[in-house]
Amino acid sequence: MKFWDVILAWRFFRDSSRGRFFSVSFRVAVLGMSFGVMALLLSLAITEGFTKEYERAVLGSHPHIVINSEDDVNNPDAIEKIIQASAQKISIPIKNIEPVIYREGMLIGGKSIKGLVLKGVPPHYFEKSGIKIISRAVEKNENHLPEIFLGKAVAEESGIKTGIVKLLFPKTISQKSLGKMEISPKDLKSFFLAGIFETGVYEMDSTFGILDLETAKNFFHLGETISGFETWIENPQEASRLVEKIREELSFPYEVLSWREINENIFKAMETEKWMFGVLMLVLVVVASLNVLGTLMMLLLKKRREIAILRTLGYSWSRLRKVFLIDGLLIGMTGTGLGIFFGLLCEFILKHWQPFALDPEVYFLKTVPVTFCWDHIFLVFGASLGIGVLGCMLTLKKISQVSTLTILEKS
Repeated sequence: MKFWDVILAWRFFRDSSRGRFFSVSFRVAVLGMSFGVMALLLSLAITEGFTKEYERAVLGSHPHIVINSEDDVNNPDAIEKIIQASAQKISIPIKNIEPVIYREGMLIGGKSIKGLVLKGVPPHYFEKSGIKIISRAVEKNENHLPEIFLGKAVAEESGIKTGIVKLLFPKTISQKSLGKMEISPKDLKSFFLAGIFETGVYEMDSTFGILDLETAKNFFHLGETISGFETWIENPQEASRLVEKIREELSFPYEVLSWREINENIFKAMETEKWMFGVLMLVLVVVASLNVLGTLMMLLLKKRREIAILRTLGYSWSRLRKVFLIDGLLIGMTGTGLGIFFGLLCEFILKHWQPFALDPEVYFLKTVPVTFCWDHIFLVFGASLGIGVLGCMLTLKKISQVSTLTILEKS
């Protein structure tokens, strides 16, 4: 491409915005392109924000690797050595390994009867796992009952916030009481509500109750038997590698899962939602680029005399296509640049001013999350310009089918 082609393209582009009609069409084309680009950039930033926030919430309160058995684990020391040896073989540092006990029961009292997963954990589990205790009991445990912490949603839905909590465990119900659908006082176990915790993940806050590991062992008469292990590593993104290594040593009845596999459905749904929104917004950019093509075609019609003169002076059709392609690029780049600018401005407003509130029980967040990413900017910029260039090239290809005499006759 020669320098004079660029100068000529700039003169055509500048003159096209002076007339009234071309001023309006130029603005419509630029605004349409900018709104399409802004919508695409925002959709990617918001969907990525939801994914990152959920990932942060999961990693902030969930173990990176969970090892369970269909039956209770009778040899916990041997299993722990296998975990540590597997991590050493692939050089993945382990932060801590915690034994846990799971038992299912029913929470009775307050407003309703609710299913509950009782989880026995070692001391200082809350500090190591990152789970926040949002409130603690003010009164004393005068009856010296085993202490329990309930999830925030469990406490709210059941209406139990302080005092004694009663739990019903299916294994303690006799066949006689089950057949008559009666519950005797000995089938109910009492706990002292020591506090309420919040993980930020509704599924956990509405399902779990946590108590001390030794208390759980004594309460369920388990001895040294546990349900499994929860493991935290230095880099959570390497959890899949360690899971694969541990699976080489532990087969059925053991189950080894990473944090992403445990939450696989929600992450897949978010990824699908992200790409669906991206495709829909990309279609909007394609539609907006039609305005650019329309403006370019009108520019061609307006400059048909200049085209005829240039053809007579020896300008080839390929050089003319390059000239008008530059004009199309100038319109597309203007719209794309404005779209990225306003998109980033909206991201800044959403992130720092937080004008829109969300229902935490539905979205597990209070505000709209936004994640700034350079990859998104380059992707949007490249996609929008690519669409514009392709459309302009296909449109300008028709020029070669028009002869100089035809253009002169129309002029």
